[in-house]
Amino acid sequence: AGDAAREAFAEGARAPGRRGRLLADHAHFELAQGNLGEAKRLADLAARERPRPLSSYLASADVAAADSRLGAALAIFDAALGDYPQGQAALLGKIRILDALGRTSEARPLVVRALGQNPGDPDPVHLNAKLDARDGNWPKVREALQASEHILDARPEANVLYAKALMEVGQPEQARARLASQVLRTPGNRPARLLLGQPKLAMGDAAGAAETLRPLSGLGDA
Repeated sequence: AGDAAREAFAEGARAPGRRGRLLADHAHFELAQGNLGEAKRLADLAARERPRPLSSYLASADVAAADSRLGAALAIFDAALGDYPQGQAALLGKIRILDALGRTSEARPLVVRALGQNPGDPDPVHLNAKLDARDGNWPKVREALQASEHILDARPEANVLYAKALMEVGQPEQARARLASQVLRTPGNRPARLLLGQPKLAMGDAAGAAETLRPLSGLGDA
């Protein structure tokens, strides 16, 4: 599938006309495949197009973030918002970088802005809940994510955060059920598996907690 996708991207790149968006999509594809160097090369090519497409900014910022250059990623998202003030993806990207940098106070007004631009978007809802979790406001996290409970199964990070909130507000059984379902669907989800041990312990199931965590104990970075 990867070779077929690369051939399709190569064919598109040979076609006449603007190629910035295609190159940016190709960069994101290579980034997802773990090919950081090739992703950077493609993102740099996409960045040469004028006017520069929003997708090119996003590719360059995501490459910088993947390379642990968070300051550079933040600057790229800022430049993207300068050219595309209503660019929700760039706004959410900037929020994520600010969150990663621990600059919560700067991220909060941007979350409010993102929610205002698209109230039905679950991404800013999740980001807002993450900020509330950093403040230890677990009832607010639970309330925010409960409204989108029906889609959390497809959003593992948000699902784990919701389960953590359920535990913190004294609902370990609900947390256990949600995490167990997540681990069943994605056994390699380490945060979900690690967290699943806690409600099992809280419910007096020490043996079950040990069994849940055993797959993690043999990993080199356990």
